[in-house]
Amino acid sequence: MGINNLNNIEVNLVFSGKDFNLKQFTEEIGILPSEMRDSEDWPQAIKNNVNLPEGLQAHCEWSISERQVGGRTIEIPIKKVISKIIGKEDKIKELCKKNDIEKSLIIIISGDSMHLPEMVISSELVSYFGELEIEIGFDLYVYDE
Repeated sequence: MGINNLNNIEVNLVFSGKDFNLKQFTEEIGILPSEMRDSEDWPQAIKNNVNLPEGLQAHCEWSISERQVGGRTIEIPIKKVISKIIGKEDKIKELCKKNDIEKSLIIIISGDSMHLPEMVISSELVSYFGELEIEIGFDLYVYDE
């Protein structure tokens, strides 16, 4: 199997809201994000379109990401994300409630249809994200040789 046919797994823990101070959020949580996007960073076509549904309008995003090439299971990058926030759960819940921030864990898998990774999330991890009220979503991109 060539390098182009390996599975790519990306796990993103995303915090998003209408307007919240990304720098302050970073300082209070004490974690450097993989990526931040302020509501002013969106293209003009989105910022100026008042007809967009609320979920598609310009907003602030703060995320932690882990990527794995050739992964056989999605739990490894998920556990790496958890290792970055472990011990900060109460602060995360407090800040998200105070700033009306939505939380999601987005798992993106791309790979050959015959060699996709195991897509199982243990009950332990489901409980962990459930306690933080984090929704889990999947994006799957499958290709054939």
